[in-house]
Amino acid sequence: MKALLMATDHRFWETNNGSRQRIVSLVRFLASSNIQLHVFHTGCLSNEEISYVTSQFQGMTLHTPNRWSPIALNKLSTKWFRSTFWLIFTRIFLRPKPVKLHEKNILSRYRSEEVKKSFQNLCEAIKPGFILIEYLRLSYLIEDIKNNIWPTPKLLIDTHDVMFKRCESFKIFGQKHWVDITPEDECAALSLYDIVIAIQDKDASTFRIDLRQKHVITVGYVDHIYKPLPPKNREKIVLSYIASENEPNLHAILTFIENVWPKLKATHTSLELHVAGSICNLFTGIDLADDIVLFGFVSDIQGFYQNTDIVINPVGFGGGLKIKNVEALCNAKPLVTTTVGSEGMESGVNQAFISCDSSVEQFESIHKLIANPPLRQKLSEKAYLYASSNFIPEIAFKELFQVLDLQ
Repeated sequence: MKALLMATDHRFWETNNGSRQRIVSLVRFLASSNIQLHVFHTGCLSNEEISYVTSQFQGMTLHTPNRWSPIALNKLSTKWFRSTFWLIFTRIFLRPKPVKLHEKNILSRYRSEEVKKSFQNLCEAIKPGFILIEYLRLSYLIEDIKNNIWPTPKLLIDTHDVMFKRCESFKIFGQKHWVDITPEDECAALSLYDIVIAIQDKDASTFRIDLRQKHVITVGYVDHIYKPLPPKNREKIVLSYIASENEPNLHAILTFIENVWPKLKATHTSLELHVAGSICNLFTGIDLADDIVLFGFVSDIQGFYQNTDIVINPVGFGGGLKIKNVEALCNAKPLVTTTVGSEGMESGVNQAFISCDSSVEQFESIHKLIANPPLRQKLSEKAYLYASSNFIPEIAFKELFQVLDLQ
């Protein structure tokens, strides 16, 4: 059986943002395929965390760069000492130093020679046929890998975004991106790989044309797909927004609350806006009306969507595929988003969901959906059909399936 080694620094099992959900989607697909899946996590994990992650992902072998094995650490006298040891060891030796806001953030700041050595030792031990790196910042792990391992593994990078374009969009809105990267820098990093994975077709085109990458495939996102629920008669119409804690999401929802929400409330009195996810952490000190409810982290995502009439995502900048939009469509919910939010789903614009950018257009679109329950139901059905045709393994993972030669 072929072996594939994935490397990531994301705590993907926590699934509290789109990137982690994307990794989970790939891990579950690969673990259920005819392939031996190994996942190398660059951080140090405790015994309890390793046991939990392993129990959640059957068919996956988890590795970490820990110098001290979990068995050895169990011999330390107290649980407090073990926890403190892991925290200090991880912060000092394995994780990159945090970058201050005034410093220029470059990929080299994410290097860890200790982690690289551990990863390459693991490669020599398991001799994977494929190595899949999650995010460009971990590219240092595969430097000289083809000179050190035989037979030579095929190297894949899961990009998630076109980084230089995402960086540019952040700058336009006056926001700092996690890495200040140029097209030349990104092109050089991608040249290490045999295959570049784009999360959507627009990104794939940019990799081929602007960044001159020869072998690019599109690997989308897969989620559970639920049929539309029958319309509910209730006193209040619920709009929902679920998002992680980052600048594009905060900008999106605050702009909506300032420019669209008051007009909707003036027209429809029986409305509530439900905001969920770690984005709620950023509302500290912000006064909100009583009809805007913060849920924080939601463990029952399906239940949250079942109590939602309309999903909004008024995102103005960013990149990649908006997993929150995919999630809304997979839950057969009427979705109102933007041109940026529609990237990767262009075939569904104003068919399976509504796309509009200005505050006036957003108000008008949501107003029509609130006032017309049959229109909401019709859009729910179209969302379900679109999700059923796009976010299933046979479609989203088709090109990856072919590259890995899985039968």
